[in-house]
Amino acid sequence: MSLDNKIRDIFHSLLKDGKLLFIVLATLLATFPIITFYTLNHCLEKSLFVAIPFAFAWVVFAWAITDRSVLRRFKTYAFIFIVLFFERIYWDVFNYLYPSNSIDSLSELVNTQETAYYIFILAEFIAMLAVFLTIWHLAKPKEFKSRNSKSISLVVFSAFLMTFPLWTFRFLSSVYGEDFSSFFIENIGWHNFLFQGIPIAFSLLVFAMVITNIKKAIKNMLYVLIFVFTFFNYLPFYKDSIPDGVFFVIVGFCYFIVFLSFVLLSKSKYIEN
Repeated sequence: MSLDNKIRDIFHSLLKDGKLLFIVLATLLATFPIITFYTLNHCLEKSLFVAIPFAFAWVVFAWAITDRSVLRRFKTYAFIFIVLFFERIYWDVFNYLYPSNSIDSLSELVNTQETAYYIFILAEFIAMLAVFLTIWHLAKPKEFKSRNSKSISLVVFSAFLMTFPLWTFRFLSSVYGEDFSSFFIENIGWHNFLFQGIPIAFSLLVFAMVITNIKKAIKNMLYVLIFVFTFFNYLPFYKDSIPDGVFFVIVGFCYFIVFLSFVLLSKSKYIEN
C-alpha cells in the first residue's frame, strides 16, 4: 500500500470513529486562548476566555484517546478540567486578590510575589502530574493499574519538565537579579523559545512515550512531529512578520499535528492494522 493510500485510510478510520472530529475540536479550543491573548485587553474576565477553552481542549483530547466506555466517567474529565482551569487562572486571581497598590511596601510586595511564584511552581507540577497520570490511565489502563515503575518515572519527569522553565527563570533571576529580568523582557522571543519551547517539547515527547501503544518504527516519526510542532509555536521569528490570521492558522495547525500524533500513538489500530 502506498503512503498516500495509508494516510487516506488512517484519516478515513479516524473520521469513521469520530476521533478526527474530537481532534479538530481540541485544536480549535487550544487555539482560541492564543487568539484571546493577542486580541483582548488584560482583565480578570480575559483569563476565563483563556482558561476555559484551554482546559476543555485537554478534556476533549482525553475523550479522544479513551476507547473503553467504562473509563468514560464525568468525574475523570471534570478533574482534568478543574486542575487545568485553576492552573491557568492562578496569576490573574493572585493579582486580583493582591494588587500591587494594596501592599504597603516594596519589600512586602516582592516577598508576596516570590512566595506566590514558588507556590505556583509546586501547583504547576502537581497539576501536570495529575493530568498526565489521568491521561495515562485512560490510554493504557492495564499498564496504569500495574503501576509500571518506568512509566511512572517518565510521567514524573515529564511533569517536572513542564515546570523547568519556571525553575530556570527563578534561578537566573536570583543569580543575576534585575539585570537578567530586564534582559529577558527585552529578548523575550528567543528566551521564551529556549526556556519554554524546548523543555515543554521534551516534556510532551517523554509523555508520548508513556502512552504509546504502537510498536512499529513509525512511532519515532510521530515522536518527532510532537517535538517539532510543539517547540515551533515558541519560535519568535515568524510571529511579528506575518498577519495575525496567518499566525493563528499556523498555531492551530501545530496543535492539530500534536493532538493527532498523540491519538495515533495511543491507538495502535490506525497504524498497525
